Amino acid sequence: YLNSVPCAFVFDDKLAIVNNPDVDPSATWSSIFSNDFWGKPVVEFDSHKSYRPLTILSFRAHTLFANPPDPAAFHAANVILHAAASAAVTVLAASMWPPPAPRQQTLLAGLLFAVHPVHVEAVTGIVGRAELLCALCCFATAAAYERLAALGQPPFARLAWAACVFVGFFMAVLCKETGVTLLGVLGA
Repeated sequence: YLNSVPCAFVFDDKLAIVNNPDVDPSATWSSIFSNDFWGKPVVEFDSHKSYRPLTILSFRAHTLFANPPDPAAFHAANVILHAAASAAVTVLAASMWPPPAPRQQTLLAGLLFAVHPVHVEAVTGIVGRAELLCALCCFATAAAYERLAALGQPPFARLAWAACVFVGFFMAVLCKETGVTLLGVLGA
């Protein structure tokens, strides 16, 4: 995915970043939480209704350091986030096998996730940052849920892990709406 770093803003990237008033560092911070992913007030009739404030905050962080926005920095961040998600898959795979987890199998799971072509759009399209951030939040929440479900913990520890699951779930949803599916996955 490193070959995407020198690419320009394309398609939805222009709408979500270049033309989105919420990404501009001079805009009010409160607008991020009242507008949709494209910078339109979510209450308006023609709003897309895609509410992803944490993803927009990540875009805005880039523009605090480089204004006008530099597409290479956005692409590089997506590559780094995908690498982190691939590492998280490796860790998740290790937790799913009984100890000691077979190292080759867990590494293969992470590697397969890393190179699978289904991730091309999420990594090379900057707006795919929503999927990457949502995935990372989901993996972290799954790890917290695993700790919560462990037997023999004191009540305070269980409460702390439950709070982590709660916060992680809402962070996933605030990155991309599909994070709500995490409830079903954890329930299963």
